[in-house]
Amino acid sequence: LGQADSMAKIWKSDELARLVDTVDNASPKGKRDLAFIMFAAELGMRSTDIRNLRLTDIDWEQCRVTFVQSKTGKPNSLPLSEKLGTAIIDYLRMRPQTNSSYLFIKLTPPYEQMARFNGAFERYTRRAGIHVEPQAHHGLHSLRATLATKLLENDVAADVIVPFLGHSDKHSLHRYIQLDIENLRKCALAFEDGELI
Repeated sequence: LGQADSMAKIWKSDELARLVDTVDNASPKGKRDLAFIMFAAELGMRSTDIRNLRLTDIDWEQCRVTFVQSKTGKPNSLPLSEKLGTAIIDYLRMRPQTNSSYLFIKLTPPYEQMARFNGAFERYTRRAGIHVEPQAHHGLHSLRATLATKLLENDVAADVIVPFLGHSDKHSLHRYIQLDIENLRKCALAFEDGELI
C-alpha cells in the first residue's frame, strides 16, 4: 500500500458539491474543468487517462467511454451517466474549433492536448474552503479513492469494482478497504478491560 493511497482524502458529497459550485460553468474553461472533474468523480478515472481521451473514445449511442489505461495498458469501457454526458456536451459546444483529436484541450492556440490538471483542482479546493488534513493527499486522484470507498460502503461486489476501476485483481482493493473507515468500525470487535463484549 503506497503512502499516497493510504493518506488520500475521502470526499464527502457536500464537499464535492461545494467544489463544483466554485467552477465558473458559464465559461469555456469552467465547462471543460467541470467535465474533467466529473470523469474522475463519477468514473474514478486517472487524470492521465482523462487527459488522453480522444473524441472517438465517446460512444454516444451506447453511452460509454472506452479507452486504454495508461497505467496498465489494458482497455476499459465505462458507462456515461446523463449528468456526465450533459457536461461533456456543454463543454463541446464551447470547445474551440480545432483539428485536435483530444477531447480535453488547452483553450489558447494552437489548442494542443490539455496539460496536467492537479494544480487547477487544488485551486478549486482552496477556493471552496474545503478542509484538508495536512497529511492527506487531495489531488484529483483522491476522487478515485473516494469513489472506490463509496462503492464498498454500498456493498458493491469486488467483482464489479475491480473491472470498473480497471484494476487487475481484487488485491488492489485492499488500499480502499483500509480507507473505508465506517465499515471497518462495524467490523471492529469491542473490548472492555481486556474482555470481548
